[in-house]
Amino acid sequence: MGIRYNAYDLAIYDELGPQVGTRVTDGTVTIEVRVGGVKATSGNGALATLFSDPEGNTSLTNPITGTSFGDRDRVQFFTTSDPVDIIVRDYGDRSLASYPMRFGRYGVLWGVTPRSQYKTVVLPAQQGLRIVKIPFSATGVDADDVPESWDNAEASCVIANNSATTIRLCKGFCVTGFAVEVRTADATETFDLGLLSSQTGGDADGFLDGVSLGTAGWVYPGPTITAGSNENYVSDATLGAYMRYADGFLAGANTATDEGSFYPRIYMSDTNAADTVSITGSAGIDTAEGDIYMFGYIIPSSFVTA
Repeated sequence: MGIRYNAYDLAIYDELGPQVGTRVTDGTVTIEVRVGGVKATSGNGALATLFSDPEGNTSLTNPITGTSFGDRDRVQFFTTSDPVDIIVRDYGDRSLASYPMRFGRYGVLWGVTPRSQYKTVVLPAQQGLRIVKIPFSATGVDADDVPESWDNAEASCVIANNSATTIRLCKGFCVTGFAVEVRTADATETFDLGLLSSQTGGDADGFLDGVSLGTAGWVYPGPTITAGSNENYVSDATLGAYMRYADGFLAGANTATDEGSFYPRIYMSDTNAADTVSITGSAGIDTAEGDIYMFGYIIPSSFVTA
């Protein structure tokens, strides 16, 4: 008896209106399928092995990106897993044709089986927690890049090899924190993240200031606590001026009673006219690649404001 591949037909709808299928093709939406269900005792939470055909001849990348959707924003995949958990993450926009505004919406279906009556994810217009994904790459050189690479220059975020895309924050977005995944390290190099300094209120290192790219792995920007022989003290801070109170960072020293201080705060994107995210690399960047995750909340009354 051959292997049984279960068919899943998933529909994805968007309360904001624009077609989701085109955004999957553009890579701003991902569909993550995980081995799921409360009765799963092994492999629970692991990415499921997917195929695009019922015989299991053609593998399908998981998370699903860049695939062609059928009618009414539907996608089909096959897997031996039953049940599965399906997580749809929307790194796209509101309704603008070029998808520059990133809201970080998501939708989840838990414990889905091939026999489940409802396999539909609705990306909500109103949702509190947001995770905005900002991929970066220092290796792309293309006529469309602004500038042609982001070495030692403020630029629109280079989000993939050989490409650059403008990323704008919507009004009413409260930024609460960041995490950075460095997949390809670049020894001794750093980067800043902010809003274009050419825009009113813009600050090129307003979000992140001097974040290290020297080691592959996860980086969590914030105060740097150094263990001294006399006391532990705040020696540096990689959260910029947007993310701390005025005079909220005071460097300490390895001296008794001189521990320094750091007082973080949230950033409200209504604060100034600047809304275009910029990234600035140190002079020697040539290999760095990874993702920046911006965490925050949307104020519902401000959601529809451009």
